[in-house]
Amino acid sequence: MTADGVPQLITGRRVSRRYATFGLFLLYVLLSVVSWHRSGDLLVDWGREVYTAWRLSEGEVLYRDGSSLFGPLASYLNSLLFSVFGASLTTIQAANVVGIGLLALLLYDTFRRMAGQTGAILATYLFLSMFAYNHVTEDGIFNFVTPYSQGAALGLALCVLLVWMLMCVERRPTVLRGFGAGAACGLAWLTKPEIALAAVATLAMGVLLLARRSDRPRIAIWVAIFSGAVLPSAATILLFLRPLGLLAALAVPGAAFHSAAAARPWDSRFYRAISGFDSPGTNLVIALGATMVLVASLAALEVLERSLRDQNMRRVVGLVLLSLGAIGVVMLHDIIAWPNTARPLPVLVSVICVFAAVQAWRSRGGDWAEKTDLGFACWAVLSLALLPKIALLARFYQYGFYLVLPSTLLVAVLLVCPPPRWLPTRPGQFVTSFSILLLGAVSADVLGIG
Repeated sequence: MTADGVPQLITGRRVSRRYATFGLFLLYVLLSVVSWHRSGDLLVDWGREVYTAWRLSEGEVLYRDGSSLFGPLASYLNSLLFSVFGASLTTIQAANVVGIGLLALLLYDTFRRMAGQTGAILATYLFLSMFAYNHVTEDGIFNFVTPYSQGAALGLALCVLLVWMLMCVERRPTVLRGFGAGAACGLAWLTKPEIALAAVATLAMGVLLLARRSDRPRIAIWVAIFSGAVLPSAATILLFLRPLGLLAALAVPGAAFHSAAAARPWDSRFYRAISGFDSPGTNLVIALGATMVLVASLAALEVLERSLRDQNMRRVVGLVLLSLGAIGVVMLHDIIAWPNTARPLPVLVSVICVFAAVQAWRSRGGDWAEKTDLGFACWAVLSLALLPKIALLARFYQYGFYLVLPSTLLVAVLLVCPPPRWLPTRPGQFVTSFSILLLGAVSADVLGIG
């Protein structure tokens, strides 16, 4: 390539990236408009979230004047919105739509740091199309617009912020960044039990890798992280001290865990059913079988592409396979329940988590490629830690709208644009095309297209 061609190539890439990001913005606006006041059921969980926030905005105190299954953070945030903007469904939905936009930006920058521009665009698209506005169930309460639990949506966003902050600490460790990472974990602790535990596991992995990579660890950084992690709980105790008394206030940061223990999920048919442990043997076989089919299909496509020496022949075969795949997706639309195709995720993420942790432990973060290892390892731990609730029955709908979100983005990005140091060579176009076609089929079904 000549020197004159370099600026043209760079300009072309900038233009295509600009179009891609603008397309994501249009998708966000379109889905926000289409879903406006068309989801949420006040007779079920969504109504409880709104009612609790309204009562708190009127001066009542959580855990004294009313019970809650979750931590206090989301309820009091909604009550603050009611106090400022007025108590209405529009207030919370508008705030949630704005939150979706902010979370999309955070996801974009997180994956841009880990997997480059392509990974960022893919992750953001999947979040918007498959999870943020998910409306597979009739009541429409398993999405980020009208979630059955505001703590689920808010907690997931805080976990993403935690990973982003940990990556920032690695790139330039400062007390403020360390405090921010700890605070994200501490705030997530006040949402839901599964999110609290996932946040703690993610922070632990991040701190372990940061200590491993630092030749001279600064005590101030570790103090800042610890202080940020405990400050939200300490502030919560102080806020509830007067209305509840000392003993009751001390229990508030762990209120979600008390509720979960009281529900005895291990004895509940409902919880065993949603996790797949009502038929563990059958569901495990299905998950392993689905994983083997997916891996075998990807391996077969990669072997086929490598066996074709002629570039023109590769293009012809690739076009034929892509056409047949698209036809198959259309024909099987009413046969395959695409929102259920998340079954392989727990198996895949378990393997990826081990590999990512080992890879991050062995690298020292000396260059850009090695710096991505910490982000991938923390994201993999977050992904795996959120899956136990639906471990044997992973799905893209119901509780999957936040529990499988990190796993889906992780696997999708690794299939399309894996880190250069992880594989000897990048996956071929056959694998990439198949992955995009599969993700497109799932997202189309979740959005109700077709």
